[in-house]
Parts: sequence; C-alpha cells; structure tokens
Amino acid sequence: MAKSKGFLVVLTNKKLRLPKQYSYVNLPLNNLDFGVYRALLDKADAVLYEPSLNVDLALALLLATLASVPTINIQAKNLTRRLKDIKTKKIPGFSYKSITIRDIQVPYITAGSTKNPKLFFFHGLGARAATYSLLLKTLSGYFFVIAPDLPYFGQALIPDPSRPWTIDEFGNFVSDFVKKLGGKSVILSGHSLGGAIAANAAIKLKNRVKKLILFNPAGEKITTDMKELTFKFWILKTIHDKTLYSQSSKLLPKAAADFAASLLKNLKRKTNIGFLTESIVSGDKTFLKSTIKTPTILFYSDKEELFDREYILRYMTHFSCLRLVLVHGGHDWLVFDKLDKPEILIQ
Repeated sequence: MAKSKGFLVVLTNKKLRLPKQYSYVNLPLNNLDFGVYRALLDKADAVLYEPSLNVDLALALLLATLASVPTINIQAKNLTRRLKDIKTKKIPGFSYKSITIRDIQVPYITAGSTKNPKLFFFHGLGARAATYSLLLKTLSGYFFVIAPDLPYFGQALIPDPSRPWTIDEFGNFVSDFVKKLGGKSVILSGHSLGGAIAANAAIKLKNRVKKLILFNPAGEKITTDMKELTFKFWILKTIHDKTLYSQSSKLLPKAAADFAASLLKNLKRKTNIGFLTESIVSGDKTFLKSTIKTPTILFYSDKEELFDREYILRYMTHFSCLRLVLVHGGHDWLVFDKLDKPEILIQ
C-alpha cells in the first residue's frame, strides 16, 4: 500500500479522482459549510480548486490563505509537480470527537490526561474551540480539557437561523453536554460569550461544578454607547490583536479565518446575528438574578476593549466567592498569549 503523501481538500462540484497516495475530501461549492471547511483546513496540506466565477470559491481561497494552507488550481499544467512538493502538516496533540445532544451533533476536542480533573471550556462569539489551542494546550497540563464548538459556530449545526439562542438557552444545552461527558465533579471555563454560558450553566449544574474560570466574561449589561462599542470591537481590538502579543503574526490570520468562517456560515443560512449580539450587549437576566456561589477565578485584562471597569465591578457583585486576576492585554489576549503562572488555576 502506498504511503499517503498528504491530505487535500478539493473544492469542485465535479467528482475528482486523485492518485491513491493522496487522501482527500471533496467539498461541493454549491453547498459549502464554511465552518466544516475551516476545521478541515487545520488538517489540510493543500486546497485544490476548480477555477470558476463563484463567490464562495473566492471566500474559501481567502480562508485558506489566512490559515496558511497552499491552494492549487486543478487545471494547472504543473499540477503533478506541485502535488509532489506538498509538505505534510503535523497535527497538534488534540483528539477530535463528536456527540449528539438534543438531536444536535456537537464536535469537540479533548486534550490532557483523563486522570486529571475535567475542565470544560466554552469559546467566545464567532470563534470555535480550536481558536484557543494555545490556551487549551496550557490547560491540558493540569486538566483533562473538553472544548466543544457551540451551536451556530465552528463545525456545529445552526439549530434556528431565524432566532438564535439566548445565553440561557446555551446554558441549558451545555448543561446537558456536561452531564453526558463530565461526571459528578467538573470545572467550567469560558471566554466572553463562553464565560457567560459557563456561569449560567454553573447555576443549573449546582454542586456538580467545583470551580469556575472566566476570561473577560460577557453576561452583565454593557452600558457603552453602541457606536463606541462598534469602534472598539472592529478597530481598537484589531489594533491590540496585532500589536500587544508576541505570537500575533503567527496566530492572528488563523483567528481571523475562524471568525470569518463562522460569520459566513451564519450569513449563508441567514441567521439573525443581531439577535445574539443584542442578547450579549443587553446582559442575560436569568443567571444574574441568582448569586453564583461556585468558587470563581475571573481574569480581566488591563486593556480590555469591550467591558470597562464599571462593567467588571458590577459583574463581580453576582459572585459570593471570587478571585480577580488582572492580566496584561486586551479582550482576546488568551488567544494570542500564553497564560502566565497557570498554577494559579489549581490553587
């Protein structure tokens, strides 16, 4: 049997046969799920495409460029030579799995020893679990990490394009996810939207949750003017993402590809993204009615663009046992920088 020389993603509406030494998946352009495609780029050594005047193809090639995956025209005269020049990619030490919750297929990644305490991590708006690979790799040294792609994002399905879930509905869903995979003692963690979901689920799961670890969490009402908030999200945060972190040049294009893929995935299904954004900006009134008694570590950035200090002070009043940890960076620092002194998580 010939040894595989690489894994290819093929973008064409036709069935294409490649030499047996290449493994590949054929994605038809007339029904392209950008979330699934983005996940495949993590494993792909190259993208082969059939040239056409197709908007989805142009966007797919842009995502490949952001993810640093070479693209090859199927009709190229030097196709055979270019296939031979493909360099196979080393996959990071994560396991990729899926499970069905409420008839919804949920892809998730795991890392670390199963002998360690279980930690569930929930990603932020527009991201996916793998966006946080730098953080998850650090956490896996202390915990058995389980990180799903939440519904509407990444490879996960879109349950209802007309009315995206509220934070409370996400909380119900991940509570079922945790019950199915977690056992009787777990740690919940999340960033931004994922932080709000983790806090919401902690109330629902009660004594099952032994600790909360939140990174710049959403959930409290944002009082910042919407024009100012829009500027901070699209301009100031982008500037910080490019300049504040040591690994920005390497990780920012891939994070941008993750965000773009989730946005395109939902735009294609005509999801009402504004509904979900409004749910975050207005605050989730369900879990904020209850005091969270679970021991909590809250990481807050000194250059946080979206949640000002008044916001975080209001947020802290909803917890009866909380430790605040100030870190250097902006809202997305944990995507681009290593966690300093991670042993604080197990104290």
